[in-house]
Amino acid sequence: MFNAGFVPIEGIVLSRGWPKELAEVLATFFEQEVEKDWPGATKPKDLSSSDLERLQLYEMLGNELVETESRRTPTKLIVDVVRLIPEQDIASLRPDLRRIRDKLVETGTSARVTDRELLRLLLTRAHKELGTIETGPPSSGSRSVSPWSLLRWLLHLLVHESRIEAASRHFFRQPPNLEFRVHHMMDMERHYPSERVLYDREERETRMLALANKPPRLIGFVAFCPFREDGLKIVSDAITAGFSGVKFYPPNGYRPIGNIESDLPNGPAPEVVNRRNRDLFELCADTDMDVPIFTHCNPGGMEARKKTGLFSDPAGWERVLADPALVDLRLCFGHAGGQDSWLTGTFESFQKSWAGNVVGLCTYPNVYCEFGYFDGILSKKGLKRFADRLESVVLKYPYFATKCCFGSDWHLIEKESRSSQYAQIFASMLENNSNLQPHRDAIMGGNLRTFLKLPPN
Repeated sequence: MFNAGFVPIEGIVLSRGWPKELAEVLATFFEQEVEKDWPGATKPKDLSSSDLERLQLYEMLGNELVETESRRTPTKLIVDVVRLIPEQDIASLRPDLRRIRDKLVETGTSARVTDRELLRLLLTRAHKELGTIETGPPSSGSRSVSPWSLLRWLLHLLVHESRIEAASRHFFRQPPNLEFRVHHMMDMERHYPSERVLYDREERETRMLALANKPPRLIGFVAFCPFREDGLKIVSDAITAGFSGVKFYPPNGYRPIGNIESDLPNGPAPEVVNRRNRDLFELCADTDMDVPIFTHCNPGGMEARKKTGLFSDPAGWERVLADPALVDLRLCFGHAGGQDSWLTGTFESFQKSWAGNVVGLCTYPNVYCEFGYFDGILSKKGLKRFADRLESVVLKYPYFATKCCFGSDWHLIEKESRSSQYAQIFASMLENNSNLQPHRDAIMGGNLRTFLKLPPN
């Protein structure tokens, strides 16, 4: 549910290899354009023309988030955004733009181009060079022919988090009409080349709590960062304040257990990170706290460095759960090990994959997994492959039907065509398979209720 103010844009761009002066301009642009305050339903009569332009920009992007079937190309989106930026905002960027003008001239840009046009060229270049939102190995199950631009995603996130939350309700407007949504926070700045971020950690949590306290129900998982000295206290305070669980994100650059010095080139000593992680697991497993953890589990993600997505290997969690003191830890594997193994390969190769390991770990009493961002099922071929694989797993391991959950990874999957039908397609897949149909309600919500220890319907 977060917007661009929640993530370290400069650090993310720097991690993609961009020069610092270009990364700074992009970060400044997003910081000044992101919708920081929630405007009223009506426009006050005393708004200036530039204020009206800004609201027009927000409304255009907000409507596009909601109307998922009507999409601009990345180039058209950039043109529309730059056209609607108030003049005073362009002027505030002018010193930075002048510093990079000479560098862009070297690549063929006219020295006489206007500041507004120069910003458009810079954003267009970013779209072409910065690549996908999530890095890591390409997904053979993905339906995307061309990479989804990190920049275009960030442009969508200029709107207020309230608009994004409303868009999620619109996204799932079709049957099966999900009862509740779970959002996961991120704590990324300590892991990227720049810690610059518009909203600090406390403001991020305050904004998300304010959003969750408005109906309909929104269940929040607070982010844990083992690079923070007070990371455990942050989690404890957040649970007291109203969060329901903890988000653990290894692609930020740490493993759940067994970190070594080479894993943490920019972080605390490995023994410190290992101890802080262990303290978190003990806190969550404590019978008085009993807090669920949701961990990213596929080989990619928003990697702070190349290949840190591999730190999500479920084998690390196998070592955690083997500890008698942690055997009852409530844990959910996001992405269920990655859709590739669920949609491709033989059953034998599946059993040896991350996904097969996740299935095995679901034998622990409180371990679950979710099928978030399985965009491959939006094609008929991918849907059949997934249905066949899930059926085979459930038939061989009947317990798994009580441990797997529907998930979406919205608003990342929102970029895909037919994404608004994702929940409906998933539910229909279960209903139309005689071996999966008895488990339809459990997989679409019942298992998640059990994992979260929510009361029955």
